[in-house]
Amino acid sequence: MQEAETISEIYGTDSESSSPSSPKSFRVWVAIAIVVAMWMILIVPAMLAPLTKMHFYSMQLGPMFGAIGLSIWWMNTRVIPRNSRWLGLGLMFLIFAVTMFSIDFSVMIAMLVKGLPIALTLLVAGFFVGSFVNARKQAWIGLTFFSAVMIAGLFVRAEDPDAEFAFDLVPRWKPTAEDNFLDSLQNVSASEEASTIDSDALELPDAVTSKDWAEFRGPKRDGILNDVSFSTDWESNPPAELWRHPIGPGWSSFCVVGPVFYTQEQRGEQETVSAYTVADGRSVWIQETESRFEASMGGVGPRATPTYDNQQLFVTGASGLVQCLDAKSGQPIWQFDLMEQLDVPLPSWGFASSPLLYSNKKEELDDDLVIVFAGGGEEHGTIALDRTTGKLAWSTPGGNHGYSSAQLATIEGTEQVLISSNRGLQSLDPQTGRELWNHEWDIDVMARVTQPTVVGSTAYLGTGYGNGTRRIDISRDGDQWSTEHAWTESMKPYFNDCVYHEGFLYGFDGPIFMCLNADTGEKAWKRGRYGHGQVLLVKEMETLLIVTEKGDLVLAKVNPNKLEEIVRIASVEGITWNHPVIADGKLFVRNAEEMVCYELDVLAPLVTSQ
Repeated sequence: MQEAETISEIYGTDSESSSPSSPKSFRVWVAIAIVVAMWMILIVPAMLAPLTKMHFYSMQLGPMFGAIGLSIWWMNTRVIPRNSRWLGLGLMFLIFAVTMFSIDFSVMIAMLVKGLPIALTLLVAGFFVGSFVNARKQAWIGLTFFSAVMIAGLFVRAEDPDAEFAFDLVPRWKPTAEDNFLDSLQNVSASEEASTIDSDALELPDAVTSKDWAEFRGPKRDGILNDVSFSTDWESNPPAELWRHPIGPGWSSFCVVGPVFYTQEQRGEQETVSAYTVADGRSVWIQETESRFEASMGGVGPRATPTYDNQQLFVTGASGLVQCLDAKSGQPIWQFDLMEQLDVPLPSWGFASSPLLYSNKKEELDDDLVIVFAGGGEEHGTIALDRTTGKLAWSTPGGNHGYSSAQLATIEGTEQVLISSNRGLQSLDPQTGRELWNHEWDIDVMARVTQPTVVGSTAYLGTGYGNGTRRIDISRDGDQWSTEHAWTESMKPYFNDCVYHEGFLYGFDGPIFMCLNADTGEKAWKRGRYGHGQVLLVKEMETLLIVTEKGDLVLAKVNPNKLEEIVRIASVEGITWNHPVIADGKLFVRNAEEMVCYELDVLAPLVTSQ
């Protein structure tokens, strides 16, 4: 007789069952052991080596082991007829597939690495509860428990996920911060929003000064602010809040020039480059491009920071659109689509390369260049665009993914562009794109996000996932360049850049702040649970400005002997991964929900650094 093939018969008679009407229950001890092993795979690496390659692989392998292990166990459960076992397994996978197709995108990864293990655990718990009755009820209870988790996932979304995948679950229908922001702009077009500002009357400089902060992490992209001093007595005299406004999501920092600052944000289906007044945060102009990038557990919106020069603005969108805009009006001068024109893939976390401007000095190459990391591997790793026309000037092989920006440095008397990617640290001739040297440090599919720190002929490259910070000594013999791996030590920044001061590196080892001896690689100290924040060095004051992952501002003395906090104040609410900026005596802070500007009590005038 053919075995049962209907859902109702999944609990029916079996040739091995002693009671056709009420088959015996099946044992679940093996299933319980599989679930315990699944949670060990998930929990142990996270405890022993958080945010390492082992940890991230375990988040994938744990649920996979649980699902495959329980499937094999189920198919060998003799109490249930074989065809019915296939039908039950198919039904469970169908429920999972429908759930993954229907859930909110923000919980996609969470459902895979957390929701599925919970559902499998409850599946086995249901089998265990049902084992005191019979196989029919036993299977129904297990499937019901599993389905309950899947159904519950349809009604929630993740809010404020941090770098370690901790998040809040809120009702799916609850408006997001972006929804609330868009509602406030519902009846206001981009032109109407900026109608109160006469952009033609704005006095924008041709050349930036020391009062400006015209590109990502400053003029040397090292996160160091020179020639400024302000009061640090924030407890009795906190910095005056000039204004605070909601903003669209994005991880862009600020570009501040004269009376205007620029940033990038997401507004619904429009990715925008936005210009605001420094004085009150009013909109000057909004330039919109129909594009939306969203990474589950990684946030929404653009990642790169605009670059300003000579009344022009250069930007990279999260989907790879590189633009040159008129800085006064926001009107496009040219556009270059990395994905369309180079056929490069969209990175998992979006394009994040803030454009680097280079003034070409060769007589036969008169045009200035805009350099960005494209991630095209052997064909278009890094590219340079003609600043005037936006046409491709050169392209060179390199990494196939990376989330840092091109950085200009002078090493051994030679000007060069440093590119950090999954393959390591690469140096290029900025005029031609020719590779000068390449230090291989391949991290495979894991993301490298931080900027290199250059001190003389030494570069420090920080990498997360348990890899650490590496000191790379660079030398030159004629036209031949070489690199030496001096050491790799414990500072393991995820996407958090460090700063250098007088022989020490100050930055993040995962969620904890750290000081590292730049000569030896020895840990000086590790204190301060600030989460995955960002840091800015105010050099003349020997003071660190730290923005915590939760949006607090911390002032700390530069001290290689201990963490010496001066003051800590609340600033913005929500996860804060954006770099802070100080320009012309004002402090700018933002995250994916709001931005705020403070007036600092400046003690010394800003002067031009030599």
